[in-house]
Amino acid sequence: IAAALEDEAGRKARASGRPTLPVSLMTCGHEVQLSHLQATIWALEEEKEAWATERKRLHIAISNSKAACDRLQADLHAVRDTHAREAEARAARLVLTSANVDASTAHDIQVRDDDVTQRMQAEIDRLAAELAAQRNAQDPPGPTLARSAFLAHYNIASMAPTPADVHVAVRALVGAYCTHTGISPAAGDMFATMLENEAIAFLDNKLEDIDRLAQQLWSSCIELRGTDSPRELSFIINEAIRQDRRNEAMLRPAVQLVHNLNRLCVTRRTQTVGADMLPPDGRCFRGAVLPAEHLAFFHRGQRYRVP
Repeated sequence: IAAALEDEAGRKARASGRPTLPVSLMTCGHEVQLSHLQATIWALEEEKEAWATERKRLHIAISNSKAACDRLQADLHAVRDTHAREAEARAARLVLTSANVDASTAHDIQVRDDDVTQRMQAEIDRLAAELAAQRNAQDPPGPTLARSAFLAHYNIASMAPTPADVHVAVRALVGAYCTHTGISPAAGDMFATMLENEAIAFLDNKLEDIDRLAQQLWSSCIELRGTDSPRELSFIINEAIRQDRRNEAMLRPAVQLVHNLNRLCVTRRTQTVGADMLPPDGRCFRGAVLPAEHLAFFHRGQRYRVP
C-alpha cells in the first residue's frame, strides 16, 4: 500500500510540477495524513496562483485609474483656462462698453449735477437773505454787521474741511475778483497756482493742518497783477467783505476762508478774558505802507483824529 501511495504521489507531483513529501515520511500509520497534507499543499499553491492573478488584475486597474485621474486633471485645467479666458473677455467687453458710453448720457448726468448744485446754492442764498431781512427789521438803518450778507453767510457756511476745499475756495474767490476788476482769468489762475505752491512748500507738504494752510495763504506776499495796483490775497478777501451783497460770488468763498482763519485768531467770547487773549502790555503791532513824506508825522505820543 505504501509503495502504491508513493508511486501515485510521485506521478501526481511529476505531472503537476509540485514538490512532494519525502518517502521517508510515508509509513503505514500515516497514509491518510499524508494525503491530507498533499491536498493542502496543492490548495495553497492554487490559492497563490489565484492571488498572483488578482494582483495583476489590481495593478492593471490601478494603472487605468491613474490614467483616468490624469485625464480628469487635464480636463480641469482646460475648464479653468476656458473660464479665465471668458472672464477676461467679459472684462474687456465691460471696459469697452464703459469707454463707449454715449456722450449725450454723460452730458445729461453733468447737467443734472449742475442743476442740483445750483438749487442748493439758491436755497443757501434764500436762507441768507431771510436772515438778513430779519436782522434789518430789528437794526437801525445803515450798513451794520448784523444786517450784512457776510454775517448771514458766515452763520450758514462752514470752514473748508480739506486742503482741496481750501484751494477751491481760493480759486473761486480769485476768479470772481478777476471778473469784478477786469483782470484776465489766466492771470488769476497763475496767481492761485503760485499761492498753492508757496503754501505747500511752507507747510512741507503737511497739508492736513487746514487752518495753518489758510493762515499761510492769508499772509502771503504774492500779488495778483493785471492792474496798476497789484493785490495780495488778504486784500482780495477784505474787498469781498467790503463788497458784501453787491458781489456775493466773491463773498461766499471769502467767508469759507474766514471760518478757517478765525479758528486760529479768535478766542471764544464765552471764555473769561485772560493773558492768552491779550498781547504783552496790551500792545499789538501792524505793518503798513505810507508815503515817505508822511512818515515824520507819525511818532510815539502823537494824537490825531481820523475823519
